[in-house]
Amino acid sequence: MINANLDNIKAFLETLTYNSTIIHKSPELPIDQLLVELDRDAKGRELFLLIRTASQDLCINDTLLGIQAPFRNYQELQLIVTLPFYVIDAQIPDIARFILLINKGMEIPGFELSEVDHMIFFRHAFVVPEDQLDERIFLSLIGMIEALVGTFAHMLESVATGNQSLMQIIEEVKDMIEQKNKPTVAH
Repeated sequence: MINANLDNIKAFLETLTYNSTIIHKSPELPIDQLLVELDRDAKGRELFLLIRTASQDLCINDTLLGIQAPFRNYQELQLIVTLPFYVIDAQIPDIARFILLINKGMEIPGFELSEVDHMIFFRHAFVVPEDQLDERIFLSLIGMIEALVGTFAHMLESVATGNQSLMQIIEEVKDMIEQKNKPTVAH
């Protein structure tokens, strides 16, 4: 278990060869954030995981629920990866539907569309006791996010940039599933 603050998370990730930098609070940035370098995407573009932490006071919940427990500090962690492309205006309806379709099929949905910024990102947030961030679970989450971004980024970009329609992508996925489920003939 490690303490769920940016300094400890940074030190832990760097022991695993993740390069990371703490970006300190400023007038433009309301809270400190940890920027973690991930593997480049299929097109060789840089990908970064942004980690934010925020203290959470759950004592009011304890009172409402009638729980008499010793005071504990909790931290909310947000893990965010912004995909390295922009959504064109004409594709916003299709990409929004595609993101809903993807998220519907995932155990931990997290793809989001910012129509204002024309960007797609993956975000996952969770709360842990401040001194009990389980390294294995944390690494599993990072690995899952990397896998999901790696799996869906190409399709999301194809729809977002207008290279393919949502219907074309859906047909491609159906074909892939059919090929995967096709019985093999033994010789």
